[in-house]
Amino acid sequence: ASRAKEEAELLALRERRREIYRELEKKRASLFRYEREAAEIQGELSALGDVAKPAELVPGSPEVLQGRLRQIERELASLGPVNLRAIEEYEAALAEVNELKDRVATLEREKEEIERFIAEIERKKREKFLDTLSQVSQELNRLFVRLFGGGEAKLALAEPGNIASDLLIQVRLPGKELRVLDALSGGEKTLVAIAFVLALAAGRPAPFYLLDEVDAALDRANSERLAGLLREYAKNAQVIVVSHNEELVRHADRIYGVVLRHGASEVLGLELVGHA
Repeated sequence: ASRAKEEAELLALRERRREIYRELEKKRASLFRYEREAAEIQGELSALGDVAKPAELVPGSPEVLQGRLRQIERELASLGPVNLRAIEEYEAALAEVNELKDRVATLEREKEEIERFIAEIERKKREKFLDTLSQVSQELNRLFVRLFGGGEAKLALAEPGNIASDLLIQVRLPGKELRVLDALSGGEKTLVAIAFVLALAAGRPAPFYLLDEVDAALDRANSERLAGLLREYAKNAQVIVVSHNEELVRHADRIYGVVLRHGASEVLGLELVGHA
């Protein structure tokens, strides 16, 4: 339940991070547009000069003043249409720019917090995975030695350090070199697979184990070893095995068989003794 909750939180955080990235792109585009508009308006204001500068008295005769006036009129005409609302538009654009900058800064901070939180969750997940992998590998080795009378078995990542890579089972049979699971015989693969499943269950022992004809590929010696191991598990849990293997059957506490009698199937049970 705790792991499912963490995964749900992680998915929610990643979705929120994607939303922030999308909003940041939009805000940055708007910020660029308003900054450009503000620069254009600022250019218009610069062309007009200092509109707030008080008027000055210009000395001279009426003829000189008339000439100066005509010159100023020509200069104004050369400026073309003047946007009389340029100052208001500039102030509005500047306010929008500042608001967008504040929003972008807020989003950046939120994004950084989410990324730190995700990184922490990923770190804990990786740490937990590697710790569990080590525990399962140790239990697998213990069961392997129990079943094969020696040797070694371990779990390894196909890409060391990459917890998303494939998981390999490496084994060394007694007196042989280390090899991967595919190089084993059918019976050996069966025993290793059973050891792996039981090693996984060791971290959270089950009240019962159900094995369906897992011994089909085992010879007599390996069947004996498996039966001995299952009897150990039967001390703390109920072990149910579907099997036609005589070696496993004779190690059971109770056996059930299905026979055909008078055209109908009938279940028979038999209590065995001598395994206390």
